[in-house]
Amino acid sequence: MCALVGPRLRKRGLRADELTLKLRFDLDHTRTAHRRLARPTDDERVFGPTALELLDDVWSEGTAVRLVGVALSGFDRAQAEQLSLFMPDGTPTTRDGGDGGGRRRLVEVEDSIRSRFGAGALTRGSDLRLREALSDTVGNNHDGTG
Repeated sequence: MCALVGPRLRKRGLRADELTLKLRFDLDHTRTAHRRLARPTDDERVFGPTALELLDDVWSEGTAVRLVGVALSGFDRAQAEQLSLFMPDGTPTTRDGGDGGGRRRLVEVEDSIRSRFGAGALTRGSDLRLREALSDTVGNNHDGTG
């Protein structure tokens, strides 16, 4: 689900600082959990692990799930981003912001390839294990069109 949300945020030029996970088990039982992110982002590799942590909080293995939703919010607060002068190891960042600039360029190139050649043209290795498990309502497309 995060792989669907990230490109949508980037396409609209939005960054969010709060993630909400919603699970519907049946018509009468729904659970939601939310968490504020460390910084505003539109990168699913940043907010995806948070979604998995929330999933562990609200779902027990073997429990049937009817609907899964991932939503990001806090867009007003997400307009400004404080960049670090140093990488996590304490070394100074490069002019493009160190790893952040390279990662940003990578997701932009991925979005461009999918836009030009279709959602299935590029797949992350981490998504391959989910390919067979995707619901027939989403299909194997990353754009949610089925």
